[in-house]
Amino acid sequence: MPDERKPKRERIFLMRRQDKELWREEIAQGNDIARLVISATNQWFEDRRNGIAFSCVCCEKMFGSADGVNAFIVNIPIRQSDGKVMAIPAGVCNECGTQDDDWIIDQALCRPWLSFWPPGDSIH
Repeated sequence: MPDERKPKRERIFLMRRQDKELWREEIAQGNDIARLVISATNQWFEDRRNGIAFSCVCCEKMFGSADGVNAFIVNIPIRQSDGKVMAIPAGVCNECGTQDDDWIIDQALCRPWLSFWPPGDSIH
């Protein structure tokens, strides 16, 4: 029997810096997944400005205040009891961001941040 608590690839989205405008176009066309991905990445930057420390989801290198982010992995695993969908973002450093999409996603799938399910919430 498959373990429903393990992250599934179809719930993982990769947004590279150079593709941000394409994601914004998707939002303009009503794509809810794109809206969640952009919203999650914007929240990541806000949290970083507020002093929260983050590391690369692939290599675990800590991001310094001046370090760029080449890409984001966003996990959308949860529909909360109030009907809202939770998105969990993680940054990819410039060095790891040079790898292909499959490599980045494979590295991210090994990390514990993808196993976050708050009590009382269900996987959608």
